[in-house]
Amino acid sequence: MRRVKESKNEGVGGYRLPVFGTVRHAWEIFKREWWRLMLLAAIPEGILWLVAVLPIPAYPKIPSFLLLFHSTEVFAKRFLVALPFDLLWVLLYSWLDCGKTRIVRGAATGMKRKLKLRKALKVPRKVLGRMILVRIAVGTTQRIVSALKSFAWFSFAVPLRLFLNAGLFLVTLSLGTLLILMPFKIVVEKRGFFESIRQSYKRVEPYFWRVFAIVLLVGLPYVVFVEACYVLRWNLPLQSETSLPLFDYLLDALLSLLEIACFSFGWATLGAIYTGLRRSRPRRSKPEVPVSKTAP
Repeated sequence: MRRVKESKNEGVGGYRLPVFGTVRHAWEIFKREWWRLMLLAAIPEGILWLVAVLPIPAYPKIPSFLLLFHSTEVFAKRFLVALPFDLLWVLLYSWLDCGKTRIVRGAATGMKRKLKLRKALKVPRKVLGRMILVRIAVGTTQRIVSALKSFAWFSFAVPLRLFLNAGLFLVTLSLGTLLILMPFKIVVEKRGFFESIRQSYKRVEPYFWRVFAIVLLVGLPYVVFVEACYVLRWNLPLQSETSLPLFDYLLDALLSLLEIACFSFGWATLGAIYTGLRRSRPRRSKPEVPVSKTAP
């Protein structure tokens, strides 16, 4: 008796998630919904620009809006002052993430009528609360990773420091890849926080390396370009105390616009991955096929 075996690289039921096909699908989603996605992604950036540009006397007394999630400094004395602003910031991000998830889901499934922006932002309280938990978990993880990197930077030699930073990067990226479907599990399928973790891991794990390759293919060019821009910014001779800050403003505007576009395309990629993985359904194993014996 001979059993027909499936290749381990073919995922569940012989389905293979196409890497470049998923990126092309993400591009189609982005072309259809680019202005909605970029508008929602531009709202936090616009708020930060207004806070930085407008002459607000009380602003220097207020710690960073992103105390728990983007800043690497510790404002122990001002923690109670900063906490309400951080919570409002997390609430805003979570609400916009829900809207982007619903917009991308509609475009990924090929809906003829586009989802109105006002309808996309109508989010149930339970769903919004779960997305807030996701944001808090992501922010806490980023803070822990940042603290570990700072500890490695001041405590170890250069080779070991680079090794530890690379290991933290790979671990964080792998964990993010396995949990990449959590927003869709919460917003689209209305699952709970811990159930969305389990379902995302269960769905992504058979296709981990393909999803990992898609994430690198989409995100790595943006990271390289941003790092190159920052190196250029701090090494050009235009950087001096007497020069006009026009170059800084133009570069910041360019990086902000690029960040908005890349984040919007990133959400389109999430929608393409979610749609592609939903096509994979566990199939029943093929019955044993007897080998016909031929006469000698």
